[in-house]
Amino acid sequence: MVKRGSFARDWHLIKLSRSWHPHDVAGKILGRLTADGPPDVVEAVNKIAYTLGFEDGKEFLSRMPEGIDGVSVLESFFLLTGISCELDTEELQPHLYIKKECGSLFGDGGCDASIAAAFISGFVHAVSRSAHISDRDDVLVVDLASA
Repeated sequence: MVKRGSFARDWHLIKLSRSWHPHDVAGKILGRLTADGPPDVVEAVNKIAYTLGFEDGKEFLSRMPEGIDGVSVLESFFLLTGISCELDTEELQPHLYIKKECGSLFGDGGCDASIAAAFISGFVHAVSRSAHISDRDDVLVVDLASA
């Protein structure tokens, strides 16, 4: 025999389902690990982020037309993901300034500046292995003379 639900319980479930939003539990765990975890855990997470960035960079590069320059590939990627970047060609050597932000890459959680920087660095090195990246506060600076 099938049990029937009560109207009050069903009504509360309907109200709850309207206000309940999906949670990125894995992202929250990762965020806390990188914020409060031991240094070796933070280093391991950043190494994984770099590797994933490198893999994504190779895949993204393989989908681009042959002969396209690395700067255009990088600018395209950052435009698609909502990560701020600015090309400076006024100096003797051109530089690309990339904000250490997550953009649309990490969903709602699980990302901080160190993870974003590691992923972005991996991506940049996949597109241009010879690129020199320096870390300045909240920005990564890519020396494009070597890219």
